[in-house]
Amino acid sequence: MKLESTARRRGRSIYTRTALGVLALGVTQLGSHAEAAWPPAEDATVEDMANPANWPDDPGYGWSEDENGQWNYYSFMVPNENVRPEETATGMSIDLAWRYTQGDPRVVIAVTDSGINWDEDDVIEAAYLNHRELLGHRPNLNGVVCGDLNPEFYPDAAAGDLVGFDCAPAGNLDGVITVADYAETDVLLPLASEGHPKGDRNNNGKFDAGDLIMNFSDGIDGDANGYVDDISGWDFMKDDNDPYDDTRYGHGTGEARDSTARANNGIGKAGGCNQCRMLPMRVGDSFITDVNDFAQAVLYATDQKAKVIQSALGTVNNNRFTQAALDYAWENGVITMASMADENSRHHNMPTLSNHTLPVHAIQYAGGRITQARTFLQYHPCSNYGGQNFLSASGTGCSSEAVGQSSGVLGLVWSAGLREGIDLTPGEVFQLMIMGADDIDVPESQVPDSPDRWSQPGFDQRFGYGRVNANNAVEAVIQGKIPPEVDITSPTWFSVLYKDQVTAPVDIVGTVAAKRANSWDYVVEWAPGIQPLDGEFEIIKEETGLGPEVVIGNDGPIASIDVRNLEGLPIPQEKWDVDSQLGENQYTITVRVRAIAHYDGNVGDVKGELRRTYYVHEDPDLVKGFPIYVGDGGETSAKLGDLDGDGVVELVYPTAGGDLHAFKLTSGTPVELPGFPFKASFMDGLNDPPLDAGEPNYLGAPAYQGGIDIDLARETLTNFAPAIGDIDGDGDNEIVAVSFAGTIY
Repeated sequence: MKLESTARRRGRSIYTRTALGVLALGVTQLGSHAEAAWPPAEDATVEDMANPANWPDDPGYGWSEDENGQWNYYSFMVPNENVRPEETATGMSIDLAWRYTQGDPRVVIAVTDSGINWDEDDVIEAAYLNHRELLGHRPNLNGVVCGDLNPEFYPDAAAGDLVGFDCAPAGNLDGVITVADYAETDVLLPLASEGHPKGDRNNNGKFDAGDLIMNFSDGIDGDANGYVDDISGWDFMKDDNDPYDDTRYGHGTGEARDSTARANNGIGKAGGCNQCRMLPMRVGDSFITDVNDFAQAVLYATDQKAKVIQSALGTVNNNRFTQAALDYAWENGVITMASMADENSRHHNMPTLSNHTLPVHAIQYAGGRITQARTFLQYHPCSNYGGQNFLSASGTGCSSEAVGQSSGVLGLVWSAGLREGIDLTPGEVFQLMIMGADDIDVPESQVPDSPDRWSQPGFDQRFGYGRVNANNAVEAVIQGKIPPEVDITSPTWFSVLYKDQVTAPVDIVGTVAAKRANSWDYVVEWAPGIQPLDGEFEIIKEETGLGPEVVIGNDGPIASIDVRNLEGLPIPQEKWDVDSQLGENQYTITVRVRAIAHYDGNVGDVKGELRRTYYVHEDPDLVKGFPIYVGDGGETSAKLGDLDGDGVVELVYPTAGGDLHAFKLTSGTPVELPGFPFKASFMDGLNDPPLDAGEPNYLGAPAYQGGIDIDLARETLTNFAPAIGDIDGDGDNEIVAVSFAGTIY
């Protein structure tokens, strides 16, 4: 989607080369809140964005001769004699999007990561506070009752629940409950001392949400959601109400800064969605974790009315419980921004390869300084690529920073919808992001020995749909250019479709809709390869002139593809893509669904698109009955052992869903032994009654009251291969399996 922007570009560089010293001087002169014309006016131009007078006063924001600043936010090109003339912006045009919105307190960005360092100055005021757990602990001004919260920001609050939470001068009477509203509350302990403000219970020298948790946790589940005293997030690694990063790993804190750091406060850098709120959730002690803890956090965030799940992590496993959690989030208005991970490979990072995630990776500038960079569209080598790589985000970090920055942009898009009174859906926000991206098509990348990774018109595996453009996405909402929704749920990512085993065409399952348009069309296509050009696709099915009430896929598959007779497979060597010179993608096909929504007036036609990568193969050496679909990941090793004493080994296969399978292979096809699959215990918090005295009980949460199949929520059996042997000396083999949570079975 190439939108007509109200911001005008005036040439390759906003300032001439001789203006470099003037612009750098402007950075140092921008000293006070009063001098900064921020946020920018709606009619501000790209040229205005380059003027330091219109920058937020965060010291890390502006660039100078010595500092690169937040170049990845800029809509303008800094003075640079080396950059490609086609490039007119260093970054993702977040600065232009700020003309319309800097975020909305109703937009909560849930950070699923290593937890939060509560003393991080720039996110202290961003922390989401659950007022329903604080009804018995309202703030005051040394005993004086405070003002009320703005009901617009708390639409589900009961009568009387918003009274007395908004304090000044400690807070700012903004109608939102923040840490500052509690700063002068008379019951806070301990009292102020040298280097410690009043109420600094966690002894870090700051007054923060962690201090509120320690001051006001009373053992009462004030909102009856199953999470006792969830005042500001939750720790799903330790199952308690303090998501503090007690190893000080810092990854989750960096993520919070990227998306929700406050702006124009004279501290650090500006977060992309600096008026959104941040919900901290600890799911591990680093950015690698068990997928169950992530899934529980997704469910919790959804029930807390978050709009964005910020997932800059990888899990060692994947399962149906996680997919159910992501589906629950999607169906309840939440989108998950997910990391492509950091190995410069085709690594199918989990849980990113699940349905209903928006994958993103990183691009960077090429050169030591932004004023010397040859390009701002260089593939970042500590990032991944592939058919599921949908977006490229600018940054000096890897995919983690890309997730953080893109989550902030998602927050801006949701906020724009609230501003315009448009109840956006996750599917629409997804399309606004990918269709609004700046296509990365660098012809020089296609010449031999190019320093740049291959790019081409449209989608490519190294850059996806292009660089995130926050202004394009936000302006589309402002202008009413809402894309159609396109969702593909089956076959799942990277499925192997065995053409020698299928007996009928393979169904493409999902939905396509354009409920806001006057009419709409769609087409389903396929092509060989991982990044086919538009002209290489063949139509499978198309329909035109559909009404806004029509939802394709509600009553059957979107389309079907007969993989038994596809031409052009395997792809001949002379057509292998440049990143697959060992034939890695010779059996790859791309299935694409495109839709066009037709609007009246100035809106016109608006496009949407989604794709999936599959492998079409045949293998005459497969044992009869294989492959077996078990539903969950099998990331650990299988084991062979004689379980029934007939002298023939069985196949023992543990899964991330907590199932331990045992298949007998003597009949010519695999058959599950009686009593199998064995099922692991439910994860902590979901046992009824709890197995241990200190175990929490989350079963009262809305997600578990009909939203999720509890039987899927079992401990994962994916960290060690099972052991098989005669433990008790009775002549029969036993199996010993260990869950990620540490339970021995």
